[in-house]
Amino acid sequence: MKYYIGLGSNVGESLSNLEHAAQAILKNFKSDIRVSPIFRNPALVPEGAPSSWNIPFLNAALEFQTSESPQEVLRFLKSLEVKLGRTPKERWAPREIDLDILLCEDQTFHLTHHQNQLCIPHPELTNRSFVLDCLKHLIPNFKIPSNNRSILENSRSLGKSQPVWVGILNLTPDSFSDGGTYTNIDLFQSKVVQYENTFIGILDIGAESTRPGATVITPEEEWRRLTPALEFLNERYKDRIFKPHISIDTRHIETAKNAQKYVHMINDVSGAPNDDWIEFLQQSSCDYVLMHSLSVPANPLLTLDRSCEPVQEIKSWLEEKLEIMVRSNIDLNRIIFDPGIGFGKTPEQSLLLLKRIEEFYEFPVRIYVGHSRKSFIKSIQIDKAAVAKDRDWESIGISMNLSKRGVDFLRVHEAHMHARAFYASQEI
Repeated sequence: MKYYIGLGSNVGESLSNLEHAAQAILKNFKSDIRVSPIFRNPALVPEGAPSSWNIPFLNAALEFQTSESPQEVLRFLKSLEVKLGRTPKERWAPREIDLDILLCEDQTFHLTHHQNQLCIPHPELTNRSFVLDCLKHLIPNFKIPSNNRSILENSRSLGKSQPVWVGILNLTPDSFSDGGTYTNIDLFQSKVVQYENTFIGILDIGAESTRPGATVITPEEEWRRLTPALEFLNERYKDRIFKPHISIDTRHIETAKNAQKYVHMINDVSGAPNDDWIEFLQQSSCDYVLMHSLSVPANPLLTLDRSCEPVQEIKSWLEEKLEIMVRSNIDLNRIIFDPGIGFGKTPEQSLLLLKRIEEFYEFPVRIYVGHSRKSFIKSIQIDKAAVAKDRDWESIGISMNLSKRGVDFLRVHEAHMHARAFYASQEI
């Protein structure tokens, strides 16, 4: 049976605590493990609790498989908590490690025995946004037995979700705002560390610019640019379970095939998966970002008709693409939708899509938005002369708005700045 475990820590080296717990679970159950990104959350504390309890948590979820019973799994987790330093304390007090069984496939289970109470699904599962945030990046369409709604539906109805921050790392000499910066491997490595320290969940690496007028390169040249960065990341994270997920920003099927052993996600900017992409998805286990686009590189002269209703136009497009995925037996748990801000849209259309992003929540896929520094921001920025790299303030403002409205992924430059602003907003 597949078990889903919630992990949390806010005492000591919290990231190490989560890692040690995951390594122990891997060793004990001898199962493949999948993990969510790590989320930083304010502590849940009751009114009147000591101020010293108000320490942010790191939270994550983990999937593994075993034939052992829920009681046996619970017994192991409780003994593991003790081994990792957890001692009896008041409820809600800070703790070195917290390990909870959240789900066991579609099983329901209830047991009360001495100090241990076991309920599956976890009785607070649908009330805790930080738990749903983790699970929706493992099994977004899993229907919780207690209310027969998916993880994603429960998360959206709760209205308190946190996005996964996607940090942009361009290995190109000609990207529209940071071309050439991270082709220097030392600067690339420094930025990776900066992103790690602010719990950026995904590193999105691209080696071909998609800005208007960009030079088209071959898949061979793209792979040449990507290889040193991917090998560095592979070596850096080879023994770690909790680490940033790696995404490749590409439209080339050859690059996706080469990269799949290194990455968790393929961010396809082509906008129209052909038969080759469908075959790749059938054989791969990577998550896949399906982006609406009319041209790559972006062509500002080629946009949706100004007389059309852009939200409805793109919803029809998405419905058609998802039907193809379903017919091709591709699990929609792996599919992520990006409306393609700035790709084939006028500035007015891009803004409208952001204002009405919730209308895409009717689809059973996670939502991904890349708005950072894009030219549509010219229409709302105060300094009309500001160039792309000077639009971070506006980009952060848009991120704060979208993060409160349930967007699942936000792809941005200087992701550590966006994350820090969001963490501060959580405390209010």
